[in-house]
Amino acid sequence: MEISIFGLTLAFRFLSFEVKRRHPGKIHNYTRQIQGCHYFLSPAEGSHKIYMTADRDGVNCQDCILLKDEAGTAQYHIEAIEHYGDSPTLWTALLVRR
Repeated sequence: MEISIFGLTLAFRFLSFEVKRRHPGKIHNYTRQIQGCHYFLSPAEGSHKIYMTADRDGVNCQDCILLKDEAGTAQYHIEAIEHYGDSPTLWTALLVRR
């Protein structure tokens, strides 16, 4: 899949693997951030899945993302994530709505 942001095309693929953590994932609150400025969303397969691209450190697989929606706040689980080598804080993740 490819996403074009500010004339820059980001291509990525997700690998299937299981992540076992000793502690629960973090919760990252994006409800005060602006979509299209601080983060970007694009549709994914399935009605409750989306791709999110953002530039924030410390975001990992199994973490949760809070986003603002028409009903208030929606919680998403990070099913898969790819960090870009050129910028370790830049990532694209596959989110599943909880």
